[in-house]
Amino acid sequence: MEILETRDRAGLEVFLRKDPYLHFYELGDLQDKLFPNARWFVITDRGEITAAALLYTAKEINVFYLLEDSAHEAAKELLAGISGKLPGKIYCLLSPYLMDVISEKYSFEKPVSYDKMKLTGDIFIGRNIKYPEYTYRINSNDAEAVGEFLRGINPAAFFNEGMLKTGKYFCIRKNASLLATAGVHLYSKEYSVAAIGNVATMPDEREKGYATSVTASLCADLWHDVKTIGLNVRSDNAPAIKIYQNIGFVKHSWQMEITARKKR
Repeated sequence: MEILETRDRAGLEVFLRKDPYLHFYELGDLQDKLFPNARWFVITDRGEITAAALLYTAKEINVFYLLEDSAHEAAKELLAGISGKLPGKIYCLLSPYLMDVISEKYSFEKPVSYDKMKLTGDIFIGRNIKYPEYTYRINSNDAEAVGEFLRGINPAAFFNEGMLKTGKYFCIRKNASLLATAGVHLYSKEYSVAAIGNVATMPDEREKGYATSVTASLCADLWHDVKTIGLNVRSDNAPAIKIYQNIGFVKHSWQMEITARKKR
């Protein structure tokens, strides 16, 4: 086994596509606009990648991905081998069995479990679009209103104006009032991948099917453009999981989310 830092984008894509629903975010980070901010580490066996880790840095935020469902020992060896090269504080998305490895050099509070879900068919999408007459595509002119809407519901919402430039944001609006939204955290037509995000409904408008309908409208639009559609959802968020299952998403795998700080 050999641990390397690499910029071989083509080789990384070949590896990530072996399990695209596990690696949809990493595939998106191969895009020209994101790749310069990424450091890639791999472990190889006779020249073939068996596990890969991504450290993405933007605006002083370090996001670290190491997700591997099959080559457990290779992933553990990779994490142990590169931990000394990682920043003092990192936001991590890890396969569950790697928690013991990272705890050797990092401390963190209680991990949060997320299900990774995948959409592999479209037979349930159309029947779940219940409010087409109130559903609209959001454009960049709506950035301020959408940002206020999302952060009013979830102050920690991950959203920026650039996400609207994808054209993959939808809302349900009645009488000029936003009731629900659904969009993407990541979208790449080049790499044929999308990650659903920012699905939200006004608290007093819930249980009316708005979130299901607007997300189905988004998925219907994405279905024609990309092959890999996935999302991450907290494992304890039963209402959200039910929404996604109704549309046709199924659980693919799970991961742990932590903010880790290097031990002194």
